[in-house]
This record gives sequence, C-alpha cells and structure tokens, in this order.
Amino acid sequence: MMSSPMSTAAAAPARPGGDAGCGPALLKMNPEFTAMLRDGRFLTRDPREVERKKPGQPGARKRFQFSKR
Repeated sequence: MMSSPMSTAAAAPARPGGDAGCGPALLKMNPEFTAMLRDGRFLTRDPREVERKKPGQPGARKRFQFSKR
C-alpha cells in the first residue's frame, strides 16, 4: 500500500442514502487506487430503490389500523 499525506478512518463501503463516501475522493486523488477500491466495493452504488406507495394504503408497507368492529 502506498503512503499518502491524507489519513482516513473510514473502512466501510458507501452508506445508503446518496453519501458517496471517500472512494471517489481517493480515486480523484490517485487513479492508481482503482483496482483496490473496486475490490473493496468502495466504488459501487447501492442498487436498492424506494418501494412505491400502493393505492388504498397510507404508504408502501403501512396499512390502515385494523378494527374488528
């Protein structure tokens, strides 16, 4: 591993919610890190998407309160 003037404490892939994390910043600083960052999954986007709201319900999974009577 190459030494760099920048030190980081991050050791996890990007968080869901749009935060790109430090992977793209490290890649912009030194393009030689590409293979290492890809192997560690620091450059991948989280493929999960928001579930759609269904008709007749207040949300995607939420149901109206059940009433027996």
